[in-house]
Amino acid sequence: YVLHLTPFDEFGGYEARDRQRTHAMESIRAISQKVEGDPGVRILIENLEYPKWPSTTEETIWLMQQINDEKLFTDVGVCLDFA
Repeated sequence: YVLHLTPFDEFGGYEARDRQRTHAMESIRAISQKVEGDPGVRILIENLEYPKWPSTTEETIWLMQQINDEKLFTDVGVCLDFA
């Protein structure tokens, strides 16, 4: 599954991006509970254009670290969108 994490175009500076990050983690946790370690499921996080989240290398690395720290998925990667 490729996850496009910004649920809507909520622009408006830091507060909006912080809400996007919070929504993304809530979505990832909910999906993780549904698949519960199914070995056939691979999760890919898609990078997005600014001001959507995650849009920078640092944000993507932070997100991957959170997923790893919380042990949400056993198989997770990044889908790079070059369009």
